Amino acid sequence: MKRDWIDWDTNNDGVLDEQELEALFTKELEKVYDPKNEEDDMMEMEEERLRMREHVMSEVDTNKDRLVSLGEFLKSTEKK
Repeated sequence: MKRDWIDWDTNNDGVLDEQELEALFTKELEKVYDPKNEEDDMMEMEEERLRMREHVMSEVDTNKDRLVSLGEFLKSTEKK
């Protein structure tokens, strides 16, 4: 999990900002949506990416600073 964090935190500041989250979500969504496939709705992909970002900000960013720390991330992945 921490290895993934290192990859996601591209500027190595210890937190994921909105741009880093969007880059992560875009990478994952591109596995499902193919811009070369006319049947894939890229506007839908964009809407999903924004939904994912807002979900993380509302559910994972517990101190509401619009940044996700490693601690916040790890806490969000704990089994409840």
